[in-house]
Amino acid sequence: MAIEGAGRINDELEVGFDRGFERRWHLAEIGGRLVMVGVVGAALLGLLGSGPLSHATQVDPSGRLSVDYEPVARFGTQTQVTRHVRDARGATETVHLGRSFGEPLALVSVLPTPVAEIARADGIDLVFATRPGGDAMMRLMETSSAVGRVPVSLSVDGAIVRISQTVLP
Repeated sequence: MAIEGAGRINDELEVGFDRGFERRWHLAEIGGRLVMVGVVGAALLGLLGSGPLSHATQVDPSGRLSVDYEPVARFGTQTQVTRHVRDARGATETVHLGRSFGEPLALVSVLPTPVAEIARADGIDLVFATRPGGDAMMRLMETSSAVGRVPVSLSVDGAIVRISQTVLP
């Protein structure tokens, strides 16, 4: 009894070859491999965790104020912004944080603890005790409460640095 559509070759059934299916399968394999290479490449560069693109530094034109930050942050996780000031000018120093440090970013902690905090319409001023002529460093821990690009500004005595963080879900 012969099976319709299949002939016998060497006492076995001929299964058949679907060239269109094989071509589509091969393209799906290549596409999957490209996606995997892309994810691994993004991870190695630091877009999905630690790596060369996971930290950035911005310096104001005078070179007095610099800010180290993570350009890509994750929603709901803490990220650190470190501010360095060279040659502090007095016994106290006021750092102005733009409005984005209140919304959509939530300021979790500040090290060292400021001696005063002053709320303003355009952000918050933090007053720190410093040594005149010395360098000062401040660490801000923040948590993001929104997804997308968040512009951030920090300023000290007219020296201003504007950075932008992209918050991923």
